[in-house]
Amino acid sequence: MANIGRAPNTIDAYGRAVEDHLRFCAAEGTEPLYAKPDTVAAWIGEMLERPPSKLRGKGAAPAGSGLERVSQIWL
Repeated sequence: MANIGRAPNTIDAYGRAVEDHLRFCAAEGTEPLYAKPDTVAAWIGEMLERPPSKLRGKGAAPAGSGLERVSQIWL
């Protein structure tokens, strides 16, 4: 990703997302390479259930922080 001009924070965020997805797949007993849309939907649903991150603007969200709904981000 750095080779195509992505910022270091973006690369870190992508890496955390991949790690989180791998953790979810392991907990579900799903091989990540063969995850179907229902597994991805369950992962997104699980993130929506997590408590939201307290961080805004600076720094990265801590592991296990929530995924906010788009409508909540802009409020």
